[in-house]
Amino acid sequence: MGVVANDYEDYRVTPLLELELGIGWRSPCGRCRASIGYITTAWHNAVSAREYIDAVRESNYVDVDETITFSGLTAGLEANF
Repeated sequence: MGVVANDYEDYRVTPLLELELGIGWRSPCGRCRASIGYITTAWHNAVSAREYIDAVRESNYVDVDETITFSGLTAGLEANF
């Protein structure tokens, strides 16, 4: 078994794109609020663990980037005093 070591440093701009759709309700006095929706987020020009490991194995760090996405349901309850 061999030891793999490298000195990879990468400074990059990672633009984020977010979209959230949903509905909400606010009480007549404005002190209580509830919301539910769906959110999706995309991280562009990011490096995932899988892509980094593959780059180390191949000793090729050119074009090491991908878009990572996260999505799911969201809900919130709020009470202001």
